[in-house]
Amino acid sequence: LDSCLGHIMSIPISELEKSTPPAAGSWKTRDFPAMETAKAARELANGDIAVQFYRFGAGYDLAMVGPDLVTERWIWSTSADTGHEGTDMAVSKDQTEIIVSGHGKGTSENRPGQNVVFDGTYQGFMSAYRVSDGSKVWTKSYGAGGNPLLIFNECWGVTALTDGYILTCGTGIECDPGTCCRTASLKTGTKLANGLYPLEDKCDKGEGDDRPGAVARPPGKWNSMVIKTDKSGNLQWQRVDGTLAADGQSPAIASSAAEFSVSTDKGIFIQTDLDIGFGLLYLEY
Repeated sequence: LDSCLGHIMSIPISELEKSTPPAAGSWKTRDFPAMETAKAARELANGDIAVQFYRFGAGYDLAMVGPDLVTERWIWSTSADTGHEGTDMAVSKDQTEIIVSGHGKGTSENRPGQNVVFDGTYQGFMSAYRVSDGSKVWTKSYGAGGNPLLIFNECWGVTALTDGYILTCGTGIECDPGTCCRTASLKTGTKLANGLYPLEDKCDKGEGDDRPGAVARPPGKWNSMVIKTDKSGNLQWQRVDGTLAADGQSPAIASSAAEFSVSTDKGIFIQTDLDIGFGLLYLEY
């Protein structure tokens, strides 16, 4: 990956509608060194292009490129300091902020009172940056509740609304069934002494959420999670959907994750990723 170089290319929609792939784009920028790939590009109303780059092992970078593609003018560029992977990007409706979705290891700021750098959790994130200069405005983390040491959260897409944002994610116990199976012999020794056995035992049993009414979550079975926030990233509501057994109460029989969304005046379409195919979820406002 060190030899890969990110760039931006424009391909007319008319070319994408053809039955054969386009031979080339209408324009392509130079390759940007030290940036392995461009993960997202969004055009602003003034013609500037906001770009999210993936940097291997170091999260993501953001840049604003001017509309003069002959000189490929940089307006600004910045390296994110959040420590998580960026997955998607949107521009706020008022054109003042760039919003980045993503996920990564939780930090002490996500669990106040614990003197740790990385706390063993895996959370969804959303961050806002100023369009004017790329400075960070805020970063917020999101999860499904329950035991955050067992239930992990990954956010894949973000859509801007007039009053906030829709974040599309997946949530579940990451442990794979064949790898976290516990035996009686593991109840002794270092695993028991350092507290790992009880945690891994709960992982096996799907006991990641002991709140009343919570559905058991088997290891490796994820659910889609959709999050609505205000314009400052503050949670307004979230919901979890999955492919449950016929009784509607038993653990999920297939994994799912909400990937991307498209908003309408009356609701939002969610594209879901399933281990048995793909799906479409529609939520009314």
